[in-house]
Amino acid sequence: FDFILINRDGDVINTYSIDNIPYIHQGFYHNTIELDQADQIDENRIINGNLILIFHTFSPGVENPEFIDFNPKLLCLYNLSNKTFKMLNVRFPIDEIGKRYNKSCVPSAVSFAYDKDQNIILYFPFSTRLYRYDFSLDSLFLINCKYDYTFENIDSTAWVKGRNYMSTQFQEPKWDSRNHHYLRNINILPSEIYEYNSILQVMDSNFNHIAYVLNTTDYNTLFYK
Repeated sequence: FDFILINRDGDVINTYSIDNIPYIHQGFYHNTIELDQADQIDENRIINGNLILIFHTFSPGVENPEFIDFNPKLLCLYNLSNKTFKMLNVRFPIDEIGKRYNKSCVPSAVSFAYDKDQNIILYFPFSTRLYRYDFSLDSLFLINCKYDYTFENIDSTAWVKGRNYMSTQFQEPKWDSRNHHYLRNINILPSEIYEYNSILQVMDSNFNHIAYVLNTTDYNTLFYK
């Protein structure tokens, strides 16, 4: 089995397998996906008895032109009662296929969050852009808001010789109900030029960019580690 269901006393209620998930990695290396082992769950992922599972691509990489013909579904509703599943139409955006980013930007993954109204939000850790999943249409839509691309990763195939480029990783937007805005951490990844740092992005209730809050010698942002 691949995961289990336990009660609050620690008793195992059921066990589950993902062997029948389309393209699941089982020793084959081409056209395969994997369950996202690094997925850190801090919200309810069970909807009407269905557990949301998130997958990432294994091979080929998103930067590979062959990925255009593969581009599998990466979100799954797994019924905990009868062990059936439905793959949801969540795929990599076409305009991101073929681009190359630092592996630490996690270019093969999609990440999950809820907005303030409990709608499913999906994002790719290498990009500032946010997407909303629509159950009724089984589709992923780019959220129409004011984005800021100051810390957006640049496709390395478009790098200009002599210029310095940083690599960043975008985290989950979290709703601050007291102040009525979203907060999002952006990690600057260490390199020969840049030291690790984190930046706090502030967005309004519709995800429009408001400001960045930077760490200083006298102040660290909320998510600074």
